[in-house]
Amino acid sequence: MRLFPAPCTMIACMLCCAWPSGAQQQPAAGTAAPLAGIAARPVRSPEISADRHVTFRLRAPEAGSVVLSGEFMRGTQPLVKDADGVRSLTVGPLAPEIYWYNFTIDGIKTIDPGNFEVKTGSTASTIGSILEVPGDGPAFYDAQRVPHGEIRTDWYDSKSLGSIRRMTIYVPPGYDASGRTKNPVLYLFHGANADETAWARLGHVNLILDNLLAAGKMKPFIAVMPFGYPSPPSAPVAPRAAAASAGPGAARDSLRSPRTLAKTCWET
Repeated sequence: MRLFPAPCTMIACMLCCAWPSGAQQQPAAGTAAPLAGIAARPVRSPEISADRHVTFRLRAPEAGSVVLSGEFMRGTQPLVKDADGVRSLTVGPLAPEIYWYNFTIDGIKTIDPGNFEVKTGSTASTIGSILEVPGDGPAFYDAQRVPHGEIRTDWYDSKSLGSIRRMTIYVPPGYDASGRTKNPVLYLFHGANADETAWARLGHVNLILDNLLAAGKMKPFIAVMPFGYPSPPSAPVAPRAAAASAGPGAARDSLRSPRTLAKTCWET
């Protein structure tokens, strides 16, 4: 028994429903057409020019105010609205670097909807859009044609906190083929309100170390990046209180447990 109509029948039904009829009523005078603005021109943001000026844009015709803030500027600057309701602001020239920025729309801080590169952390206040301004040549944190190591994730049981936690590990190129080679370990902590993935996602630590190794500026080592808080700063009060009540051992767990696991699994 056929549970669904044949594909041709379905397509015909969809076309009949979607095709405009000559008898279709037109909007009354003075009212907006349905789905008005659906064919509006796309908005590109951010747009980086050859001279490293950067233009930010946002389609927000109904907003009262839109301002830009970011690491590349002091304070905020307003975006100016054009006749199509698109707001824009050009800044720079900016030095080659990776920056974060935000829009604030009528007092609400948010990201740039035209930019898929987003900075996140362990608190909502750290969420922002990422702007990478390229230089004339590769930066020390860019992917280059060199041997690459790997970013790995390990989960471990924290005895002092009574929870399963996660850490990020960088291993150098050829690590698995190196046999029982002894590797030094660097324990690399994130900054305030970040997490154990920040160095890899935002800091490009694996690419930096790959490039340094290829240039002969360092010896191979393992980088272990644990989560630096007993519980996320944005966690409810009860979990934070429980972590605090675990005593000084809980604070040391962010280093002690990863060190124990690293000695067992990674310092080969």
